[in-house]
Amino acid sequence: MSIFTVYENPNPLSSEVIVLIKEGFCWPAFFFSFLWAFYEGLWSLAFLFLVLLICGITFIKIFFINDNLVYLYFVLFNFVYAFLVNDFRRILIYFKGWSSVAIVQGRNLKEAEERFFSFCKFPDFERSNT
Repeated sequence: MSIFTVYENPNPLSSEVIVLIKEGFCWPAFFFSFLWAFYEGLWSLAFLFLVLLICGITFIKIFFINDNLVYLYFVLFNFVYAFLVNDFRRILIYFKGWSSVAIVQGRNLKEAEERFFSFCKFPDFERSNT
C-alpha cells in the first residue's frame, strides 16, 4: 500500500480542487528523469536536474579516465532524484499556497482518491439545466 498526501487548492475557481502526491520512490521519475519533470510541469526542477547532470558528467570526463563512471553517476543520480522528487513537488505546491488537508493510503492513486472522497465531504457542484 502507498501513502499519499492530499493538498487543497486555495483558489476556489480553479479546475484542480485537490492533488494527491505519493510518498516515497517515484518510478516514472527514475526512468524518465527530467522528461517526467517537464510532463508534470516542474520546469525549475527539470532545469536544475539537467544542470546538475551536465556538471557531474563534465566533472567525471575531466578528472577521471574511466567512462563507465558516467553511467554509474547517471544511474545513481536518477536513483536519488526519484527518491526526492515527490518531496520537491510538495515544497513547490506549498509555496503556491496549497494546504495539506489529509494523508490517505491506497494501492494506487485511484484507490487513494476513492478513499479520500468517501471520508471527506466536498460541496456538490450541480449543473443547472438552463
